[in-house]
Amino acid sequence: MEEVLQREGVRQFTLHARSSVLGFYSRLGYLPVGEEFTEVGIPHRKMVKELSTVA
Repeated sequence: MEEVLQREGVRQFTLHARSSVLGFYSRLGYLPVGEEFTEVGIPHRKMVKELSTVA
């Protein structure tokens, strides 16, 4: 997905990650933003990753 977004010129990708898997997304380069919140009854954090553009 990141490769497709990069080809389309997207520079930043945001997702809502379950708090229990923050480490997984952190290892992929995502950074947590803001406070924990509840979504569909489960604790989540917003996470953001800067994508490099492909020439």
